[in-house]
Amino acid sequence: PQGNIHVPIWDSNTIKVFTPEGTYVRSYGDVKGPYGIVIDEEGYTLITDRTCNCLLVFDPRGNKIHIVENLNGPRGIVLDPKSGGLYVANFDAKTVLKYST
Repeated sequence: PQGNIHVPIWDSNTIKVFTPEGTYVRSYGDVKGPYGIVIDEEGYTLITDRTCNCLLVFDPRGNKIHIVENLNGPRGIVLDPKSGGLYVANFDAKTVLKYST
């Protein structure tokens, strides 16, 4: 549901979901080094993974559906709802990548 908080947990390689009140809802993901996270209007979760140098896309139920590989130290991630642009800080390459959603 809208308003849930998705927290990347580095130690357990998962994403934990909580209600705004702090109640645990569920965990999902098969991530190696989750760092940045953003959720689009349709409930898809996009996660930068520092360990595998990739961008992971999960559907609203938490199933991994897409991987963008060969990034170079991805960190921050921002979704611009007006333009539909997805921006990823490719930290080690000192670049910002833009994807169309």
